Amino acid sequence: MVFARVLALVMLAFVMLAVADASAKPSFNCKKAKGVVEKQICGNPEFEPLDRDIASLYARSLAVLAKQDGDALREEQRAFVKERDECEDFIRGDPPVVTDVLQCMRKTMNARKERLQAILDRKQYFK
Repeated sequence: MVFARVLALVMLAFVMLAVADASAKPSFNCKKAKGVVEKQICGNPEFEPLDRDIASLYARSLAVLAKQDGDALREEQRAFVKERDECEDFIRGDPPVVTDVLQCMRKTMNARKERLQAILDRKQYFK
């Protein structure tokens, strides 16, 4: 009986570690990361969970929206990714300084998270 409880606790610990590790990763394969922005998302603990949250909110929003609203959200998401990736344009100096890139990413990604949360809360796409 004691052995079964210990075994159950050990198994639970392994599952929790696996879930924690998986949730810390970005929503895309970092081995295929292109550009400064995607590499920052992969290498910066501030942006990894934020990217994950955005991906989750986006998927959940698509699941509750009508087809026409879902199509509009997909178009908006493509525009967001383009805008986010344009943060790379803020690199300056030699050696390169990425402080402005990080600030741009922070602003853009937090705004997207808030927007997706609002759409999900309303269960309706709005301009």
